Amino acid sequence: MSNLMLQLVFAILLVSRTRSQVSNNVTFKLAPIASASPQSTTFTLVNNNNCNVTVVTQIYELYAKNRLVFQTCVSDGQYTVFPYTGILPTPQQIKSMSGSLACRAVFMSLLLCGIPECVISNLSVRAAVETLLKIGTDMDIYPDASNVVPFTDRFVEMVRWRRDVNLAQAAHLPCDSGSKLYAEYASNLFSITTSGLYRLTSDKEIQFRLTINEEFSQDLIIAKPSVLELQGSGSGIMVVVVSPTEGSQGSSSTTIDVAVSDVEPKAISKESLISPVIEISDAISRDATARMFLSRSIVVMIWTFFMLI
Repeated sequence: MSNLMLQLVFAILLVSRTRSQVSNNVTFKLAPIASASPQSTTFTLVNNNNCNVTVVTQIYELYAKNRLVFQTCVSDGQYTVFPYTGILPTPQQIKSMSGSLACRAVFMSLLLCGIPECVISNLSVRAAVETLLKIGTDMDIYPDASNVVPFTDRFVEMVRWRRDVNLAQAAHLPCDSGSKLYAEYASNLFSITTSGLYRLTSDKEIQFRLTINEEFSQDLIIAKPSVLELQGSGSGIMVVVVSPTEGSQGSSSTTIDVAVSDVEPKAISKESLISPVIEISDAISRDATARMFLSRSIVVMIWTFFMLI
């Protein structure tokens, strides 16, 4: 009996230690960021293009249909969307926007719309959206890590890299697919886009639901601007002012201020950058599942011990 007791105590201590390691895992290693080049056999540089009229119209329609959601995002993130000042977001602003449910909804809608990689007012829309989604998921997985939210310079590099990846991939050319950073984006974006918590209706209304068993609603997005209230963590996001005229290849039509999600990698200098993103935290679910498994393991061991007695 004494041996059984010692074995049980040892097992409980081992499980408790493992659980502690899971909950306190704050190690987040920054992945290297590669640069594309015209003749590269692993990461080919492809020229970017301005978004066409169809894409610009889609973005404007999203804004017009979801004005309150966009305004809530701006308020939550403490970052000016209209008009775009040309000032790059600080790490704190990136973090604030990451926790905004409204911002996540806005930028998730851009992905649901199928916005391609293109430039609007010096912004590479899709690259910025995907980058902030990736950052947001990292924040969910490593809530205590100090380096998950990137400094402005690294954020710009990430958007530039993602832009080049998307362009090369669309052209069926080498796109740095063997890199650690590529794998991180792929994993995080898969979790975000398959969560089933966001949807875009046929008339372009952004909606959200807390769980897959509940009804979709836009009111919930406005009522609960912080994802932190819902999940205990956030995802990165940013907004930008867009000028549809730039999408019509030099035509001189009326300028329309539209909140766009991204930055133009080549134009992502320090004068023209803004970004967007959205996400859903599968990391939270994974962590909760791990904790549940560990707790059940302890219960099973205790039950087994008393049965032996």
